[in-house]
Amino acid sequence: MYDLRTGFSIELADITEQTFAECQKNGIYSIDPGLSKRFSTDAYAKMLTVVRKMAERYGICIECIHLPYGPGWDISETFEPLRKAAVEGHKEIMKVCREVCPPNYFVLHPSTEPILPEMRAAHFGNAQESLSALESGQLLVENLPRFCLANTADELLELIRPFPQLRICCDVNHLLQETPQSALGKFGKLVKHLHISDNDGVNERHLLPGDGVIAWGEVIDTLEQIGYSGVFNYEVRKYSAAEIIENKNRLFAGVFDLNHFSSMGRQYGT
Repeated sequence: MYDLRTGFSIELADITEQTFAECQKNGIYSIDPGLSKRFSTDAYAKMLTVVRKMAERYGICIECIHLPYGPGWDISETFEPLRKAAVEGHKEIMKVCREVCPPNYFVLHPSTEPILPEMRAAHFGNAQESLSALESGQLLVENLPRFCLANTADELLELIRPFPQLRICCDVNHLLQETPQSALGKFGKLVKHLHISDNDGVNERHLLPGDGVIAWGEVIDTLEQIGYSGVFNYEVRKYSAAEIIENKNRLFAGVFDLNHFSSMGRQYGT
């Protein structure tokens, strides 16, 4: 039966030894530290060093590190000095991570938002210029929601097309203009990592799978069809390792009576 290892994303600043103890106890394979909270490079290095040591002690993989995003980190920025600064900032962060807490992959947002329609081509070109300087076999570009770049599978594929080393982190919760199973089918073997959570069909929500509208049976079938063998990595808020493992095991067992998960649950994916 098709199955995948389980992981979850967590802010770097929120990781404690208890995080790793709960992962080990519940059979979590990996965690993905996120760097969205702003710290100096030296502070990142100190925190990541501690995280690496705890990961080694508890036997937990650091699968991906999510690079910073938002203002100051936008690789599509149209003001050239800020774009170049963002590129150099990402290079510096990746260098530090490789030295003190090397992951298998890095996840990168290709833009911030909003992007006005008349400015989209400029942001797209600038993002590609930045990716040419950042390209590596470790770098995964993430699809984004709403008005960001890469808000459809086709646009993300076009964005990374010139760069043969780049691969994709598919965030199923961000796919608001098409179904996750449709996007995954287009991405195919370019998908090397996942951000798993549910949405309400209108906006990203980072809900536990089953609390929204995503057809999880079809998503899992598509992952199997494209040969995905990476981590089924949850990007949800305020759920324990035990709740994540229970949810994942039920999904892969084909249990879609999603009222089990919360009072918001509805039956989708059948």
